[in-house]
Amino acid sequence: MVVYSCDDYVEDPFLATGKLSELLRTGSLRLFLGAGVSSGFGLPEWKVLVARVLARENDVDFFTKLAAMSAKEQAKLIDELDD
Repeated sequence: MVVYSCDDYVEDPFLATGKLSELLRTGSLRLFLGAGVSSGFGLPEWKVLVARVLARENDVDFFTKLAAMSAKEQAKLIDELDD
């Protein structure tokens, strides 16, 4: 079995295709995608979603406050809804 380093994959990303296809075939493939991936599918960014859930998407002052908050602080605003 050949073991590749991260540098090997950087130089030739196609080295990963065999392993990825094996993981897909066995149902073991897991993707960890960063924030922003969903925007390519037309889904709103996090702060827009928070504002929509709170029915404040047209409130410019609220968006300014959201921009100053961390994602965790923004999530707490929504978390309070289900208590």
